[in-house]
Amino acid sequence: MCIRDRFEYQGSLLRDAGPEDRRLGLYARLESGSLAFQPGWPRLEEVAATLHLDNQQVLVDQASARLWTTRLTGVQVSTGRRQPGDALHLDVASQFDGPLQDGLRLLQDTPLASATGDRLQGWTGDGQVQGRFALQLPLRDAATPEVEAQWRVEARQLEIPPLRAALGDLQGAFSYSLSLIHISEPTRRYAIS
Repeated sequence: MCIRDRFEYQGSLLRDAGPEDRRLGLYARLESGSLAFQPGWPRLEEVAATLHLDNQQVLVDQASARLWTTRLTGVQVSTGRRQPGDALHLDVASQFDGPLQDGLRLLQDTPLASATGDRLQGWTGDGQVQGRFALQLPLRDAATPEVEAQWRVEARQLEIPPLRAALGDLQGAFSYSLSLIHISEPTRRYAIS
């Protein structure tokens, strides 16, 4: 649902006019929206944001949303090209707060699974997670997203199949970048089966 909007077109109306001969602009304040932005990625619900469109550049700010049961706040979204002629890319940054199950689902059931080499496949857990992430997603087929994330976990239980271990009362700060997961300040209780 759009609350306020403004549309602007400047330039030539001639059929043969090139993109440099015209400019398209849009401003909209969105409330109670829903967004499905690419196949394989989960839909965002309860989207509230300000949208700015200037030709091919898109900027979304002052945004919040819900991903499953996790709240996203401070969301920033933009599109652009790294170099002229490159494919468009989507940059997303946000803070999040929600159940650990949502975080594991995001890393296991989306294109992030292939980006992380499926390292977290089969992990299950119960607890809370909060943090922030940045996602750079090239908008072309078979492109690998770049992800950087920092989060704090308070898990009542975390099952890690390769270790054949259940970690209980796990707390710690995690970060993910360049296919590496780093854990700092961990405290935990082991139950090995």
